[in-house]
Amino acid sequence: NPWLDHTPNNIKHFKYLKEIFPKAKLIHIVRDGRAVYNSVKPLSWGPSDVYSAVNWWRGQVLEGLSLEYFYPNDVVMVKYEDILNKEPKTIKKLEDFLIKNGYQLNDQARDIFIPNYSNAQHTLVNKGSNLGRINSYKKELNKKEIKYFDFHGNSLLEDLGYVVEKPLY
Repeated sequence: NPWLDHTPNNIKHFKYLKEIFPKAKLIHIVRDGRAVYNSVKPLSWGPSDVYSAVNWWRGQVLEGLSLEYFYPNDVVMVKYEDILNKEPKTIKKLEDFLIKNGYQLNDQARDIFIPNYSNAQHTLVNKGSNLGRINSYKKELNKKEIKYFDFHGNSLLEDLGYVVEKPLY
């Protein structure tokens, strides 16, 4: 039976997890770093300032991309926003990965079990997708935070297809 775990640190521990669970697979879901920062900022375990957040997000994303490179049969990267928008190429990529690894897909949605220790940070899980949350960081972060993240996360944000505000020189 598949075991699903929604833990960003699995990126760091995937090599170790593969030793324990040789059949382990990883779906690396990348989200716009500014939205990630906005989401983790109030939590006890995430970076609470934009300076730390940029480096943390870049490190997580780059580590995940390296896993996809070194474990091409076991790791796939998709963008969170593409999943919410039901982007056909992304959905096909995800379906192909799951089918290739022996998972049967069906239309019946199942509730996701959320451990008690993470209930507070996962209040939106099982609530359905909310496209309004994709860009909520634009209203919830201040302009200085967004500009800082755009400047220091620029190349990776752009490479992943996110729009960044170009600084005026």
